[in-house]
Amino acid sequence: MKKVFVFIVAFISLSVSLGLCGCFPSSEDPDNPPTSPAKVWEIAYYVDEFNNPTNEAYIKNSRYFVGTFSNSATTNSDLNAIVLIDKNRTAIRLWEYGWSEVKGYSKTTYNITYLDSSGNRTYSTGTLNANSDRIVLSDSKLITLIQQNPSLRVYIEENSQYGYNTTYLFTINRDNFNTIYNQYI
Repeated sequence: MKKVFVFIVAFISLSVSLGLCGCFPSSEDPDNPPTSPAKVWEIAYYVDEFNNPTNEAYIKNSRYFVGTFSNSATTNSDLNAIVLIDKNRTAIRLWEYGWSEVKGYSKTTYNITYLDSSGNRTYSTGTLNANSDRIVLSDSKLITLIQQNPSLRVYIEENSQYGYNTTYLFTINRDNFNTIYNQYI
């Protein structure tokens, strides 16, 4: 029991320190989502080790994109998603059942399919690293697709080495993205 407790404390400490290192913001509260009456996208700022905002900005959706996820235990259950964009990378954070954050326990790759407003499919990949809470995309296709489409469907499929897959499906709304992106760059 003592070993389990030490492991849990070590894992939490590592997760917190990785979240605060500035790779992307470390926490979103699915019970109290960010609110904005009319605008989907906003510029936010990374925080330092004291949780104070820095000058380093990123773009994110201010309200969750909602969808569904399925795996061997459930079908079409609630999903919340946040897209994070900075000058170095684009990532997606997911919450299964609307509250259970998807975390990496080992390096996992994902196949990603985007369905644009005209019905065209674009393919990409992403990686969820061990001790991470976001799928980092392998390219910047998502940014261009958001800019060009009023809505974009996103289908993410886990490449599991254990023979089962989790799939995620949600829709991204462009809304004020182009304005925010132009302010950001």
